[in-house]
Amino acid sequence: MAKKKKQITIEQAVSDCRALFNIPGSAHSKEEKGHFLIDKREFERFEVVGKLMDYFRDKAIIGGGCFIEPITLLWTAFTIKPLK
Repeated sequence: MAKKKKQITIEQAVSDCRALFNIPGSAHSKEEKGHFLIDKREFERFEVVGKLMDYFRDKAIIGGGCFIEPITLLWTAFTIKPLK
């Protein structure tokens, strides 16, 4: 039987991801209104995806989701936003 996931708000997910990727302490990566740009000098794409998978393994965003954008050269971009 699947374990029930902890329900979290969009705001909590954004806050936790800021800490997960050391924002605003990062010299290169940034976040604005739930849109994250993780600089590849700090984390490669597979590292970002792995961290997000680990984080969301036991959590679900109430009325929202985490969307990883297509591959870019300098950044790994993802957004935490409502499903609407």
